[in-house]
Amino acid sequence: MVWSDKKIRTLDDVPDKDVLKALRSLKNFYKKISSVKPDISNPDILKCYNVTAKKHGLPLRINSYINQIEVKQIDPFANISFKKKFVVNDIEMDKRTALKYINKSICIFKQIEKGTYKSNINKTSRNILCSSSSCDYYDIFLMWADKEIRRIKNVKKEKVMKALASLKKFVESIDSQNPNIEDPKVKKMYLASKNKHQPQNKLVELLPISKGGLSYWSYRKHKWIKGKIDRKTKEFIAPKKNL
Repeated sequence: MVWSDKKIRTLDDVPDKDVLKALRSLKNFYKKISSVKPDISNPDILKCYNVTAKKHGLPLRINSYINQIEVKQIDPFANISFKKKFVVNDIEMDKRTALKYINKSICIFKQIEKGTYKSNINKTSRNILCSSSSCDYYDIFLMWADKEIRRIKNVKKEKVMKALASLKKFVESIDSQNPNIEDPKVKKMYLASKNKHQPQNKLVELLPISKGGLSYWSYRKHKWIKGKIDRKTKEFIAPKKNL
């Protein structure tokens, strides 16, 4: 998918029989983009919008995850039904962890609303912090790869559940196979994952290239590519290049 001479999105390994279907789907997607009021809630359209804005020196746009409205978004490759190999990469692992803790925070706050939660929420939840003595206000956190990405301060108690639902929706929308690093929040999350999963090993060859090793970060697979030790020969096998 190309916009203003810039590659926006790639669909890899399309079977020959599905290439025309993919191109027709992409053509239909382009037709649905409004030049008057583009739907920037759609991550692909937002990328296109910002490419055009940057080209003409206009302000870039970003989406906020708080108070997002759930809508059915058009997909440039929606008509492609072949099964694409899903890679559980470093971004996907951190996404699953983030969702696990958000779901836990939602369960905790439901108990708080019912008056049945007896523990200290400031010690049990990664995503909520009581910010007033009466606990009528809370700070909401977007945590990713053990790093605080964003904090929304002083959310009223009656709006906390809505904020958590929006936070969950935002994290679910992260495409671990094709993350939109044009979005500042997603880029910060992406770099947090890259840093967290950086190889740490006594064997020099397994360290990142920047530290004298052979491991490198793949911007195509969105994970660290590392070598390994052969079980039989005990020799080091270097990682494949350009993955």
